[in-house]
Amino acid sequence: MEVVVERLTLGLVSYLPILETYFINNLARVRSLQLELKSRIEEFEKLDKFHMEQMEEEVTARNAHTSTESW
Repeated sequence: MEVVVERLTLGLVSYLPILETYFINNLARVRSLQLELKSRIEEFEKLDKFHMEQMEEEVTARNAHTSTESW
């Protein structure tokens, strides 16, 4: 039984450098994707703000036009 456990442990230990490299690469990829996602969210927020301002301007212009017509 001890021989089997020892072989199993040695087998797993030999994979540690491979696993470490795999996780380090994936972590770098995740960080890169997080930065890209953050920049896209910021871009979307700017576009949304611009759109909302445009909508407010249209409503204000429509209200001004309606109030001038009612006079």
